[in-house]
Amino acid sequence: MKTAPLLIALASLGLSTAAFAQTMTYLGNGAGGFGGPVGGGSLQLSSAAGTLTGTYTRGGGQFNDILVLYIDSQAGGLTNTSTLGDNADGGRSATSGFDGTNRSTVTFASGFAADYAITIGNSFAVTYQLASGGPNSLVFGSNGNLSPMGNTQTSYTFTLPLSSLGLTAGQGFRFVATYLNTQAFRSNESFLNQNNADPFSGAAANIGSAPVTLSNFSTFGTPVPEPSTIVLSLISLAGFTALRRRNRR
Repeated sequence: MKTAPLLIALASLGLSTAAFAQTMTYLGNGAGGFGGPVGGGSLQLSSAAGTLTGTYTRGGGQFNDILVLYIDSQAGGLTNTSTLGDNADGGRSATSGFDGTNRSTVTFASGFAADYAITIGNSFAVTYQLASGGPNSLVFGSNGNLSPMGNTQTSYTFTLPLSSLGLTAGQGFRFVATYLNTQAFRSNESFLNQNNADPFSGAAANIGSAPVTLSNFSTFGTPVPEPSTIVLSLISLAGFTALRRRNRR
Protein backbone atom coordinates (compact mmCIF):
# COMPACT_ATOMS: atom_id res chain seq x y z
CA MET A 1 0.00 0.00 0.00
CA LYS A 2 2.89 2.39 0.70
CA THR A 3 3.92 2.27 -2.97
CA ALA A 4 0.52 3.42 -4.28
CA PRO A 5 1.29 7.19 -4.19
CA LEU A 6 4.56 6.59 -6.04
CA LEU A 7 2.82 4.57 -8.74
CA ILE A 8 0.18 7.25 -9.13
CA ALA A 9 2.88 9.93 -9.41
CA LEU A 10 4.86 7.97 -11.99
CA ALA A 11 1.74 7.47 -14.08
CA SER A 12 1.01 11.21 -13.94
CA LEU A 13 4.54 11.87 -15.15
CA GLY A 14 4.03 9.73 -18.23
CA LEU A 15 6.57 7.11 -17.17
CA SER A 16 4.38 4.13 -18.01
CA THR A 17 5.90 1.84 -20.63
CA ALA A 18 2.56 0.60 -21.92
CA ALA A 19 2.23 0.98 -25.69
CA PHE A 20 -0.79 2.79 -27.07
CA ALA A 21 -2.64 2.96 -30.35
CA GLN A 22 -4.99 5.90 -30.38
CA THR A 23 -6.57 8.63 -32.46
CA MET A 24 -7.23 12.22 -31.41
CA THR A 25 -8.82 15.12 -33.28
CA TYR A 26 -8.00 18.80 -32.70
CA LEU A 27 -10.34 21.50 -33.99
CA GLY A 28 -9.32 24.83 -35.47
CA ASN A 29 -9.37 27.84 -33.15
CA GLY A 30 -11.92 29.67 -35.28
CA ALA A 31 -9.51 32.43 -36.34
CA GLY A 32 -9.55 33.47 -40.00
CA GLY A 33 -6.55 35.71 -40.50
CA PHE A 34 -5.45 33.85 -43.62
CA GLY A 35 -8.98 32.98 -44.71
CA GLY A 36 -9.56 30.15 -42.23
CA PRO A 37 -7.90 27.07 -43.79
CA VAL A 38 -6.46 26.14 -40.36
CA GLY A 39 -8.66 28.11 -37.97
CA GLY A 40 -11.76 26.59 -39.56
CA GLY A 41 -10.22 23.18 -40.11
CA SER A 42 -9.17 20.19 -38.02
CA LEU A 43 -6.19 17.91 -37.44
CA GLN A 44 -6.50 14.21 -36.68
CA LEU A 45 -3.48 12.32 -35.37
CA SER A 46 -3.21 8.57 -34.90
CA SER A 47 -0.31 6.40 -33.80
CA ALA A 48 0.24 2.66 -34.08
CA ALA A 49 3.22 0.33 -34.54
CA GLY A 50 5.79 3.14 -34.52
CA THR A 51 4.02 5.22 -37.17
CA LEU A 52 2.29 8.59 -36.88
CA THR A 53 -0.50 9.34 -39.35
CA GLY A 54 -1.99 12.80 -39.65
CA THR A 55 -5.02 14.06 -41.55
CA TYR A 56 -5.43 17.81 -41.90
CA THR A 57 -8.88 18.88 -43.08
CA ARG A 58 -8.98 22.35 -44.57
CA GLY A 59 -11.47 24.99 -43.45
CA GLY A 60 -12.41 28.03 -45.51
CA GLY A 61 -9.79 29.61 -47.75
CA GLN A 62 -7.08 27.95 -49.80
CA PHE A 63 -4.14 26.12 -48.22
CA ASN A 64 -1.56 28.50 -49.72
CA ASP A 65 0.90 28.74 -46.85
CA ILE A 66 2.83 26.58 -44.36
CA LEU A 67 1.45 24.78 -41.32
CA VAL A 68 4.17 24.11 -38.75
CA LEU A 69 3.69 21.72 -35.83
CA TYR A 70 6.37 22.27 -33.19
CA ILE A 71 6.94 19.01 -31.34
CA ASP A 72 8.10 18.56 -27.75
CA SER A 73 9.07 14.88 -27.58
CA GLN A 74 12.12 14.81 -25.30
CA ALA A 75 13.52 16.44 -22.18
CA GLY A 76 15.19 19.75 -23.04
CA GLY A 77 14.67 21.71 -26.26
CA LEU A 78 14.02 25.28 -27.37
CA THR A 79 11.76 27.56 -25.37
CA ASN A 80 11.55 29.99 -28.31
CA THR A 81 12.52 30.20 -32.00
CA SER A 82 14.85 33.19 -31.79
CA THR A 83 17.99 31.18 -32.64
CA LEU A 84 16.50 29.39 -35.67
CA GLY A 85 17.87 30.93 -38.85
CA ASP A 86 17.42 28.29 -41.55
CA ASN A 87 15.82 29.93 -44.60
CA ALA A 88 17.19 27.56 -47.26
CA ASP A 89 13.66 26.82 -48.57
CA GLY A 90 10.06 27.66 -47.79
CA GLY A 91 9.51 24.92 -45.23
CA ARG A 92 12.72 25.70 -43.38
CA SER A 93 11.99 29.43 -43.42
CA ALA A 94 8.51 28.84 -41.98
CA THR A 95 9.90 26.56 -39.26
CA SER A 96 12.46 29.20 -38.31
CA GLY A 97 10.01 32.08 -38.66
CA PHE A 98 12.79 33.84 -40.55
CA ASP A 99 13.20 34.60 -44.26
CA GLY A 100 16.64 36.20 -44.11
CA THR A 101 15.24 39.65 -43.33
CA ASN A 102 11.93 39.35 -41.49
CA ARG A 103 11.53 37.39 -38.27
CA SER A 104 8.53 36.43 -36.16
CA THR A 105 9.72 34.82 -32.93
CA VAL A 106 7.50 32.35 -31.10
CA THR A 107 7.98 31.92 -27.36
CA PHE A 108 6.37 28.70 -26.20
CA ALA A 109 4.14 28.27 -23.16
CA SER A 110 5.60 27.17 -19.85
CA GLY A 111 6.17 23.42 -19.82
CA PHE A 112 6.89 23.25 -23.56
CA ALA A 113 10.32 23.10 -25.22
CA ALA A 114 10.43 22.25 -28.93
CA ASP A 115 12.71 19.49 -30.22
CA TYR A 116 11.32 18.84 -33.71
CA ALA A 117 8.91 20.29 -36.25
CA ILE A 118 6.53 18.84 -38.80
CA THR A 119 6.19 21.25 -41.73
CA ILE A 120 3.10 20.82 -43.93
CA GLY A 121 2.50 22.78 -47.13
CA ASN A 122 3.69 23.35 -50.71
CA SER A 123 2.79 19.67 -51.38
CA PHE A 124 5.22 18.39 -48.73
CA ALA A 125 5.08 17.12 -45.14
CA VAL A 126 8.54 16.72 -43.63
CA THR A 127 10.14 16.52 -40.19
CA TYR A 128 13.11 18.51 -38.95
CA GLN A 129 15.14 18.22 -35.79
CA LEU A 130 15.50 21.78 -34.54
CA ALA A 131 18.98 23.28 -34.35
CA SER A 132 20.23 26.82 -33.99
CA GLY A 133 22.08 28.22 -36.99
CA GLY A 134 21.81 29.44 -40.56
CA PRO A 135 20.72 27.86 -43.86
CA ASN A 136 20.37 24.05 -43.76
CA SER A 137 20.98 23.90 -40.01
CA LEU A 138 17.63 22.17 -39.41
CA VAL A 139 18.23 18.42 -39.60
CA PHE A 140 15.95 16.72 -42.13
CA GLY A 141 14.26 13.64 -40.71
CA SER A 142 11.60 12.10 -42.95
CA ASN A 143 9.26 12.81 -45.85
CA GLY A 144 5.63 12.21 -44.89
CA ASN A 145 4.44 11.84 -48.51
CA LEU A 146 1.66 14.41 -48.25
CA SER A 147 -1.35 13.39 -50.31
CA PRO A 148 -3.08 14.75 -52.32
CA MET A 149 -1.14 17.74 -53.61
CA GLY A 150 -2.48 21.20 -54.35
CA ASN A 151 -3.96 23.99 -52.24
CA THR A 152 -7.70 23.44 -52.69
CA GLN A 153 -8.14 19.81 -51.58
CA THR A 154 -10.60 19.02 -48.79
CA SER A 155 -8.09 17.06 -46.69
CA TYR A 156 -4.44 16.05 -46.69
CA THR A 157 -2.81 12.97 -45.17
CA PHE A 158 0.78 12.31 -44.15
CA THR A 159 2.54 9.33 -42.56
CA LEU A 160 5.79 9.55 -40.60
CA PRO A 161 7.90 7.18 -38.50
CA LEU A 162 7.84 8.16 -34.85
CA SER A 163 11.62 7.78 -34.91
CA SER A 164 11.83 10.95 -37.04
CA LEU A 165 10.47 12.78 -33.97
CA GLY A 166 12.87 11.09 -31.55
CA LEU A 167 10.16 8.67 -30.37
CA THR A 168 9.55 4.96 -30.18
CA ALA A 169 6.27 3.04 -30.34
CA GLY A 170 4.06 3.85 -27.36
CA GLN A 171 5.47 7.32 -26.71
CA GLY A 172 3.50 10.53 -27.07
CA PHE A 173 4.38 14.20 -27.43
CA ARG A 174 3.26 17.77 -26.90
CA PHE A 175 2.72 20.04 -29.90
CA VAL A 176 1.55 23.47 -30.96
CA ALA A 177 0.53 24.58 -34.44
CA THR A 178 1.14 27.83 -36.26
CA TYR A 179 0.35 28.91 -39.83
CA LEU A 180 2.50 31.42 -41.71
CA ASN A 181 3.90 32.28 -45.11
CA THR A 182 7.50 32.01 -46.26
CA GLN A 183 8.14 35.71 -45.53
CA ALA A 184 7.77 35.12 -41.78
CA PHE A 185 4.30 36.68 -41.70
CA ARG A 186 2.32 34.68 -39.13
CA SER A 187 -1.42 34.09 -39.00
CA ASN A 188 -3.52 33.93 -35.83
CA GLU A 189 -4.83 30.51 -36.95
CA SER A 190 -4.06 27.37 -34.95
CA PHE A 191 -5.69 24.31 -33.37
CA LEU A 192 -7.34 24.14 -29.97
CA ASN A 193 -6.03 21.79 -27.29
CA GLN A 194 -8.02 19.08 -25.51
CA ASN A 195 -9.62 21.68 -23.23
CA ASN A 196 -10.65 23.83 -26.21
CA ALA A 197 -8.06 26.45 -25.28
CA ASP A 198 -6.53 28.58 -28.04
CA PRO A 199 -2.70 28.94 -27.96
CA PHE A 200 -3.11 32.30 -29.76
CA SER A 201 -5.65 33.46 -27.19
CA GLY A 202 -6.29 37.19 -27.52
CA ALA A 203 -4.85 37.48 -31.04
CA ALA A 204 -7.82 39.03 -32.83
CA ALA A 205 -5.64 39.89 -35.84
CA ASN A 206 -2.71 38.25 -37.58
CA ILE A 207 0.61 38.23 -35.72
CA GLY A 208 2.53 39.29 -38.81
CA SER A 209 6.27 39.61 -38.17
CA ALA A 210 5.80 40.54 -34.52
CA PRO A 211 6.96 38.27 -31.69
CA VAL A 212 4.27 36.20 -30.00
CA THR A 213 4.08 34.25 -26.73
CA LEU A 214 1.79 31.23 -26.83
CA SER A 215 -0.47 30.50 -23.88
CA ASN A 216 -0.73 26.68 -24.07
CA PHE A 217 -0.13 23.57 -26.16
CA SER A 218 -1.75 20.28 -27.10
CA THR A 219 -0.88 16.76 -26.00
CA PHE A 220 -0.98 13.51 -27.97
CA GLY A 221 -0.56 10.28 -26.04
CA THR A 222 1.72 10.25 -23.00
CA PRO A 223 4.69 12.57 -23.52
CA VAL A 224 8.07 12.40 -21.80
CA PRO A 225 7.94 15.11 -19.11
CA GLU A 226 10.21 18.13 -19.08
CA PRO A 227 12.72 18.20 -16.16
CA SER A 228 10.87 21.05 -14.44
CA THR A 229 7.66 19.00 -14.50
CA ILE A 230 9.44 16.03 -12.92
CA VAL A 231 10.85 18.19 -10.12
CA LEU A 232 7.48 19.79 -9.36
CA SER A 233 5.76 16.40 -9.35
CA LEU A 234 8.35 14.88 -7.04
CA ILE A 235 8.01 17.85 -4.68
CA SER A 236 4.24 17.33 -4.70
CA LEU A 237 4.74 13.62 -4.05
CA ALA A 238 7.05 14.36 -1.10
CA GLY A 239 4.47 16.73 0.38
CA PHE A 240 1.68 14.22 -0.13
CA THR A 241 3.72 11.46 1.55
CA ALA A 242 4.59 13.70 4.50
CA LEU A 243 0.93 14.64 4.93
CA ARG A 244 -0.10 10.98 4.96
CA ARG A 245 2.51 10.25 7.63
CA ARG A 246 1.29 13.11 9.81
CA ASN A 247 -2.31 11.99 9.45
CA ARG A 248 -1.40 8.47 10.59
CA ARG A 249 0.08 9.69 13.87
